Amino acid sequence: MSDDISDENLAHINSIENALKNIKSKKSKIVEEIHGLINNGAAEELDCKETELVNYIDCDEESTLTLYRLLNQARTEVDIEVPPNTLRESWTRQMTAAANKLNLEQEDRKDFLIQIHDQSQRIAGDDKVNINHIKAAIEYSIALITPTEDDSDTPELQINTDRVSSLLLEVRQPSVSKRIKTIRTLLNSSDDLNVLFKKLSSLPEAEREELLALMHSDPKLKEVLE
Repeated sequence: MSDDISDENLAHINSIENALKNIKSKKSKIVEEIHGLINNGAAEELDCKETELVNYIDCDEESTLTLYRLLNQARTEVDIEVPPNTLRESWTRQMTAAANKLNLEQEDRKDFLIQIHDQSQRIAGDDKVNINHIKAAIEYSIALITPTEDDSDTPELQINTDRVSSLLLEVRQPSVSKRIKTIRTLLNSSDDLNVLFKKLSSLPEAEREELLALMHSDPKLKEVLE
């Protein structure tokens, strides 16, 4: 162990090592202590990357993999500024895997992870967030920042917001990315929108509100609405 480490960070590491002896029941404790290391600047203190903090913790090979995953959970929670153990390790694995594929800059990566967290809560509604909500939120968030063929320059169209909120019926696609793409196409269409509005007038209010929330959360759609 480096002599450069502070007593506070050394205490966090010792606590993690003790918890690893009974890792199955101590995962929450380990995540809390890793939060402590990150927030207390342990990586800077030890002149290493946050992902390398595991190297300063004494554990067996089997526990090391679990420790890496818990470190990933803690780092994600710190990035989106939520308390320890707000997320689950299996969720953050999928969230960061999606972020890695997009190769985002650090601040954009944080915004992306925050978007997933916020959307998962919106999708869950009054229910507790589960892995299915996380997967849907990941797909949704990827769709918002991934360019589509419809991103080309198109004539600006002035549309009444209340009418636009009736479009959900037309975009009931299993894929969130297809839904967003369809909305963009419809908003920039030269067809007679009055025919479409009349066709969609039977939509339940809850679904109209869902579509409007979806549209306002997408930067390009929001520009059209405003």
